[in-house]
Amino acid sequence: MKLEELQNDMKTYMKEKNKLATLVVKDIISTAKNNAIANNRKEVNDGDIKDALIKLKKIYNEQIDVCPTSRGDKLNEYIAMLGILKKYLPKQLTKDEVKTDVIKALEGKKFDSVGQTMKFLMPLFRGRADGKIVKDVVKGVLEERNKWHTMKHMKQN
Repeated sequence: MKLEELQNDMKTYMKEKNKLATLVVKDIISTAKNNAIANNRKEVNDGDIKDALIKLKKIYNEQIDVCPTSRGDKLNEYIAMLGILKKYLPKQLTKDEVKTDVIKALEGKKFDSVGQTMKFLMPLFRGRADGKIVKDVVKGVLEERNKWHTMKHMKQN
């Protein structure tokens, strides 16, 4: 996703007087620009936009979670905002796709802990898969590997 595309979408939403969509796109642009500034850059790159989308998804989900049920109007607004944001998010990988990618990425590599493995893998999945799903898959793959190595050593003895 390019900054120009977002700016064009914002103009379109403004012409349509779609306040909610305009607000969401402004949030994306603003957060992406802040990411660039935080990294001492003047230009916004695709990574800044991707990080902005991830951050805003988390914020919008938190707003939905903490919104009191008595404020149905606000809750509906937050849900609608998340729906608009999802149009800009990259396609999320399924658990099976994550497992396939984890197995490929870990071929020939050995890590001492789930934490080290996650540190290595998360840049590959950032924005494409939920961290909780990746962690669950990594735990499963590492357990399978450990069982295989244990069985292999038992057969040799």
